[in-house]
Amino acid sequence: MQEIEAFVQEQIPFLRQWFADINIEGLKTLDLSSGSSIFSVFPARASDSVTSIDLTEATVELTAKTLKSQGAETCCVRWDDENKPFADSSCDFTYSWGILHRKSDMAKAVHDMG
Repeated sequence: MQEIEAFVQEQIPFLRQWFADINIEGLKTLDLSSGSSIFSVFPARASDSVTSIDLTEATVELTAKTLKSQGAETCCVRWDDENKPFADSSCDFTYSWGILHRKSDMAKAVHDMG
């Protein structure tokens, strides 16, 4: 756990504090394109319900293993976040770190997050 927190603190020091400052307790949280999940740990600890999604099975498995090793609970699911298979407004809080600028249609991705 300390290795991930140290990495985040070194690379993106404000991110850990940001998750400490916001109140997402009791909210349904969506981690859009969770990747390696190093940035999924903080919301998974702060929110009652987190769903982490990513495009490949390998990243979904990595996210599940990483979060379990960190004592954080989340539901990890593989799907294409540009075509999400759940209803609008099914999440209270959505975040994505370092991926939206890579989407084929960034405006649609941002709209779909809302």
